[in-house]
Amino acid sequence: MVRKRSKLSRAAAMLLSVVMILSCFVIIPATDVGAVSLTETETGIKFVKNVTFEEPYTGNSYTYYKGRDRQRMYVYENNVKKNAYCIQPGTTTGDMTKGERSAWDALGTTKERAIALAMYYGFIDSSTNHNPDMYPSGRNFTDDQRWVATQLIIWDLVCGYRDPANFELKYDRWIDSICGDKWNTNNPEYNWQVAWCYKAIVNKMIEHKTIMSFAEKWSSSAPTHTMKWNGSAY
Repeated sequence: MVRKRSKLSRAAAMLLSVVMILSCFVIIPATDVGAVSLTETETGIKFVKNVTFEEPYTGNSYTYYKGRDRQRMYVYENNVKKNAYCIQPGTTTGDMTKGERSAWDALGTTKERAIALAMYYGFIDSSTNHNPDMYPSGRNFTDDQRWVATQLIIWDLVCGYRDPANFELKYDRWIDSICGDKWNTNNPEYNWQVAWCYKAIVNKMIEHKTIMSFAEKWSSSAPTHTMKWNGSAY
């Protein structure tokens, strides 16, 4: 159990090593890169209602309108295409500048770690699936659907709609805007695949944070329980 948690913590910490880039503020796995630029492609997954929100870093208010495609984001690093995620919804895309990380730093450690965990259990790339058992048997989800679900969770955390410590959802504004009012049912009104992915990722995040009643978060502070031998068993 301890080894498993340590392995996951290391993986999450690795994902936290990121390159922050300015404009739309994108998170990408860290590498030694030169110039980076952003591109977006349509996913066919559209907002089903208007959603108005405040971008927390600048305090500016924005609205995404019904029918807008939730475009998937990529960053090109030295002509290598990589998946990317936005932490400043509503801001303008364009050429990026490596090294600008003020908006990321403003999130604080708790949100940063929660975002890293969302990325770990969410979508990294087509060849990476840390948890093949996290989706229902027989359900096939596209990379775009998994990416959108991961992006929505990141925006939940960034905008303060989801508690970054226990992952409790306070406001379902983002997932509701993509999957409708019935997103949390077995038959969402719209984009049900995104809703399934969204719930699966969150469940894994919560499971990762769950600590058994006799344990502690850190091994150094966990109590020691001595089991007694009765002659045939403990």
